[in-house]
Amino acid sequence: MPKGLAPEIVVPPFHLEPPIKPKAADGQVELADLTKSPYKAAGRLDFNFPSDLPGWGHLCTAQFIGSSGVILTAAHCVWDQATRAWGTNFQFLLRYNQGVATTFDWQCAAIVSGWPNGAYAYDFAFIKVRGVPEQGIGMEINVGATHVDAMGYPSNYGSNRRLYHVSGNKDGGNPTRMPNLLSHGASGGAWVSDSLTVVSLNSFKYTDDESTMYGPALSKAALHTYEFVARGCRDQISGLGSSTSVDQSGVDTSKADTIVTLSNRDLSSGARLETVASESCGCDESGETLLINDSEDRQLTGIQEITSNSAIAKSEVSSIYLVLQPKERKSLGCNRRKDDQGKLCPVDYSYRIASTRAVSVDKPAMPKAVAGISVASALAIQDVNSCVTACANHDAARCLDLGPGGIAALGPLGEFVETVDSSSGAPEGMLISKDDVIMKYGGDPKKTEDVCVRSNVQREGDSLTNRGLGCAMLTKSVYPTVDFKTRLSMTPAIQGYPTAWNKAFDAMVSGKPITLFPDAGVAPKLDFVGAGADNINRHFAGDVYGISAVSDNQLVVATARGCITGAFKK
Repeated sequence: MPKGLAPEIVVPPFHLEPPIKPKAADGQVELADLTKSPYKAAGRLDFNFPSDLPGWGHLCTAQFIGSSGVILTAAHCVWDQATRAWGTNFQFLLRYNQGVATTFDWQCAAIVSGWPNGAYAYDFAFIKVRGVPEQGIGMEINVGATHVDAMGYPSNYGSNRRLYHVSGNKDGGNPTRMPNLLSHGASGGAWVSDSLTVVSLNSFKYTDDESTMYGPALSKAALHTYEFVARGCRDQISGLGSSTSVDQSGVDTSKADTIVTLSNRDLSSGARLETVASESCGCDESGETLLINDSEDRQLTGIQEITSNSAIAKSEVSSIYLVLQPKERKSLGCNRRKDDQGKLCPVDYSYRIASTRAVSVDKPAMPKAVAGISVASALAIQDVNSCVTACANHDAARCLDLGPGGIAALGPLGEFVETVDSSSGAPEGMLISKDDVIMKYGGDPKKTEDVCVRSNVQREGDSLTNRGLGCAMLTKSVYPTVDFKTRLSMTPAIQGYPTAWNKAFDAMVSGKPITLFPDAGVAPKLDFVGAGADNINRHFAGDVYGISAVSDNQLVVATARGCITGAFKK
């Protein structure tokens, strides 16, 4: 650590009793007791990168820090340097043990720009989850050589299904190092001091030395990032620059501590997954998956079911749609089962929420199957057609009219219909550049910072994509008399499907061409902040499932909860 910096406990441990001294000697790997400190605050972090094949994913280790619902993991578990892409679908599985865990969805994540710029001294990330922790490890910065206990879900012990730990002495460097045999899957696992404070984490190894683990020595940058995430990734922390920028060109030490953030604004839709222990699941190491609606609204939820049969090395992905009543909990079954031939427990089941929308009846009308059109796309078309009618009829109960005040939020969405050639002749590749968009709204590309670090809007087959960091854009007050604002949240990879590019949609689209966003994981989101926002959000906000330009400057947006219209350009 730099000279002159004294160790400092900046986040105290939360509800953790004194640790039990490990039975194993230093350097010997031991199974962790999930009922004891500090292991009861740890869990497995499951997630995807955009490059993952269907049915495949990644996993790391994470742990609660303090009492604010923030977990710590490795930055390479959140941002992939090779593809320069954020991860998606983060789920924190607290005290994961052979398929059983308490599951937490995520709200936002942050790293510092030193990691995208290639510096392993910044291989740490913090994620805000939805929920309150029972315990949390403390955090200590500027710690030199000391004795630590490292934990993780490694592949070489327990096949990533059980938590292990190993103790030893770390040195005073940055990156720091310690004797540690834990392998893939242990990344992000904390190095905990005898004071129950995290001082580093599992980051990387050299290929010619599998017995030594390296990790970032936590410093003031880690504290500021933790504080930023604990506030819901909304506040600017002094001295750290922009909260949404990252230097893409190379290592820039003057910007190494800039916070870079990713938001998952699912607007508390209510639908979530949880895995629990169940006596009804007969297979060893099996738990029961529950779909839970925490909201006050009836929800139609689209679930992706991923089955993996280890006996025949085959994975399949299918979709199911379920209606959940307010506060309902519904079982999706055991996550390990027999196969069709009765072979004992070779099939693993995992799930992902692909969409969720408020519905008014127990049995909503589902679209009929049409060749070349998924049920998710057909539902999105139904949503848009219904919203176009509601907004045309000025139905205030179903359609919120933002008027000219919606341009700042609806303008970026408008690019997903403006760039579409209705004759389906749009070329493959770039359709509109970032600079074109900036100039379109009166800016100078040489002077305007691209805070979202977004790419050009481009055609990729039948889809329209725009890739970037993911960020939120906030409008000025929609109504001058109250502080009420519109917020558009862009995911790292927006992916829309223009109906004009697929003839199969022709019979289903009643008016102007539509651009669909059938998968919530790669869809924009609209919500509102300020006076009266909670009530407006319940009726109109959510994931954007489709948009249609009903005139030269008017956009209709179908969200998970209702309809929004307004100007998307002057």
